[in-house]
Order: sequence, then structure tokens, then C-alpha cells
Amino acid sequence: MPHSLRILELLVLLLTSASVMAEELPFPVPAPVPELLMTEIASSMDGQLQRARYWEPEAPGPHPILVSLHSWSSDCMQDHSEWLREAVARQWVFIEPDFRGVNDHPAACGSPLARQDVLDTLDWAIHR
Repeated sequence: MPHSLRILELLVLLLTSASVMAEELPFPVPAPVPELLMTEIASSMDGQLQRARYWEPEAPGPHPILVSLHSWSSDCMQDHSEWLREAVARQWVFIEPDFRGVNDHPAACGSPLARQDVLDTLDWAIHR
């Protein structure tokens, strides 16, 4: 039997074994994350609309809020699905403010405007 054919045979055996074992795992496979909704929130400092993505539990009542901030090189579209998955599992509100987007201009990330945008987003979530 050629060497490459033997490797292929072993690979198929390994993949088949892995799929059988996956059905018998003692821990749950992570649930898919829900799609985030998009909103726009007016800045209390300059009135500009700022994007934010969010998820909220269907059950009524007060819920904790997880505010997820993007890195300086990104915006509110950054993938934070692991944090979202945790918020969903705990039935917490999840919100990702844009706070002026990517840090390539003076109003972004650490500016007073951007800091207020985070607070405005939190206020929006609380009042929702």
C-alpha cells in the first residue's frame, strides 16, 4: 500500500473516531450566539448618532448589563461572540457601543466624546 494512501486511511479513521467521540462528550457544545441588533444613540455631548449593537433577554424584569468595548483598531462590529454567549447563558443584556469607531481620528476611543458615548449607551440600555 502506498504511503500516501495509508495516511489518508488513518486520517479518515481519526475523523470518524472524533465524530463518534464528540457525541459522547461530557460537556455541552457551545450554543450558537444570537444575532445582535443595531441601534443608534444620540450623543449627549454633540448630538451625533452613535452606533451600538445589543442583545436583550426576552424575559421581563431587570437584568445585569455587560458592556463590551471594542479594541482601538476596530469598531462595534468586532467579534465578541464569546462574551455574548456568556451574556445569553446568564440572561444579561449585552451591548457593544461604537464610541466613535476606530482610533484613527481625535474623537475616537479615549476622547471625552467617546467616553460619554459609552455612558450614553449604558443609559440607553438601562432605560430600555
